[in-house]
This record gives sequence, structure tokens and C-alpha cells, in this order.
Amino acid sequence: SAFKFDPSDLAPDFSVSPVKGFLQPNEDVNLAVTFHPAALNRDIRYERVPITVDGQEPPRLTLTGMCVDAEAQPQELRFETRVREPAAQSVEISNPSQTLWRISPVLVDEAWSGAEVLEIPSGESAAYHITYSPLAMTRDGEEHEGSAFFPLPDGSAILYRLWGTAEAPAPSSEVVQTVACKEAHTFSLAVGNWLKEPQRFRVELRAPEADPSTQLKGLDSLDVPAGGARDYSLGFYAYKPGVTEVEVHFVNERNGEYVFHRLRLEAEPAGGQSTIEM
Repeated sequence: SAFKFDPSDLAPDFSVSPVKGFLQPNEDVNLAVTFHPAALNRDIRYERVPITVDGQEPPRLTLTGMCVDAEAQPQELRFETRVREPAAQSVEISNPSQTLWRISPVLVDEAWSGAEVLEIPSGESAAYHITYSPLAMTRDGEEHEGSAFFPLPDGSAILYRLWGTAEAPAPSSEVVQTVACKEAHTFSLAVGNWLKEPQRFRVELRAPEADPSTQLKGLDSLDVPAGGARDYSLGFYAYKPGVTEVEVHFVNERNGEYVFHRLRLEAEPAGGQSTIEM
């Protein structure tokens, strides 16, 4: 049987997807109803909206909703952290009623997260924890902007503005090691991918004060699968004693995000050659 809605029966406050389709015998279909109120109204009601179904009396759908003006709090929440490192804060929500409240907060902007449901016993308050986990750095003078919206059962609402600053990342690792001169050494550096898609990194070996004779070698790029990690092999060879400080940067050229490792390698004189007695 074919079914369909007339979108105008739900406008302007609701929409349904899909608006039409086909049902096989003994089959169910899930309909997604979206509420997008056009104006403030505490009693939005669409009663007995017909669903046209071939060969039968149209079933009826009743939709209700409430659109209230959120009370913006004077306190704004500001977060500061390094990129890809979480920072958390809490807000207190009070329940002055005589019944248990179950609130479903709405967090806008993917940099922030929190529990899907907050329960507040009657006459008490409860803390709601908001975590800022930025995946991208903020540039000079810029901030991530979001909001936390709490629709309350008494018909009111609370709104917090959220601001976040994400600084450059800390080193993924710091390696300090003593090695012998005139021997080849290899260091394995783990590179993780924080995105849900593959990333290609350009590799930069930054050692501005290294001795010209010291060799640092590795691939020019590294591909890391979504949510995975790969090891990068850095080759090191020193012809004479000394200290080499190097940072290995893995840069996503599309968005400028990066991770890096910091190494301090001290080359000591090679051991003496073995003696052969004649």
C-alpha cells in the first residue's frame, strides 16, 4: 500500500520524513517528525492530521509542542584548553516543583558534549557537566561559540552561552636518548587520527640548530585511517658527538591541524674497534 502526507497540513511548525512511500504486507515504516516552531507559543497543536493510505480509512496523527523564550543567563561559560584535550565545567539547575524533573539538554556545536538526560529530584538542584573537546585550534582573536539549552518541565527554559579557546597541541611524546655516533638509529613515532575520516599528513623535520653533517631521514607524508594510528620511522645518523634537538610535525594541509613529537638525541663517541691478537 502507498501512503503519503500533505506537508501543508503540518506547516509551519512540523514536518515529516518521508512524506510518501510504499508499505509491503506486514511491514512497518518509521516516520521522523521534526518540530521547528515559527513563533513563541506554549500550545502548538495539530490534531487528527490525516495520513492517506491506499485502500483504507486514513489514520490520524496528532502533534503537540511548546515554544518558549529561553532565559539567557548572565553568566557565560568560557573554556580554555589545548586542542583535542577535554576541559569540563558544571552548571546548577534547580527544580522548585514537587515532582521529579527529567530534562533533555540541547548542546549546540560539536565541540561541546554532555549527558543526554539530567534528573533533578523535587525541591533540589543538580549539576550538569559540560565538556569542551575541540578538534580544531582557534586562531588569534577567535573563539568557538556554542550554547547549552535546558527546556524545563514548567514551560520555561534556561540558556547558557558557551565560548571556547583551543590552543596549539602539546607534544605527543618527548624522547630523550643517548646514542652512539657513526651508527644508524631508528625511532618509531605513533601518529593518531582524531577524525572520522582518513587524514594525510605532510611531515616536517624541524631541527634548525642541527649539525650539517647529522642526518635525519623519513617519509615526506603519512596516511592514517579514520580513528586509527600508524607509526612513523625516523632515521638518525650522527658523524660526530653532539646534541640534536628535532621536532617532527605531522600537518594536515587542508585545515592546518597538526600533531608533533619532540626529540633530544645526544650522540656520544662510538666505542673502540675490537682488537685482534696476532
